[in-house]
Amino acid sequence: MPRPRVLLLMSPETYRAGDFLSGAEAAGVDVVVATRSKPALADTYPDRYLPFPFNDLTRAREAVSAFHARLPIDAVLAVDDEGVIPAAGVADVLGLRHNTIGAARLTRDKAFMRRTLSDRGGPSPWYLAFDSAADLED
Repeated sequence: MPRPRVLLLMSPETYRAGDFLSGAEAAGVDVVVATRSKPALADTYPDRYLPFPFNDLTRAREAVSAFHARLPIDAVLAVDDEGVIPAAGVADVLGLRHNTIGAARLTRDKAFMRRTLSDRGGPSPWYLAFDSAADLED
């Protein structure tokens, strides 16, 4: 039986890569790294790397769909905040379980998320949001 294949969306600057890759290895999961800059060993391991345009969801969906047609992906995970919206978008096009893009957007703006939860009767801790240091002084 083939090992599950997970697409990890990560920025080249992330400090979390090692932990995610070690965890995947321990769990018996194959990893495909999706990032915007080409890793040093990308040509040696072409089935482990996917160039990924984080800022263009349409192109990202096309790239992942083409890869998935060749080597099926079982899950899409974002390693950092930058990847949560694209992860939802590409998982959706692949028909995988995922958060909605709207839910992913909420996680990118904590004040907006808390207002939304509060407005809809959901649990949210007390908070104050400030737009600038001047507002804080006032």
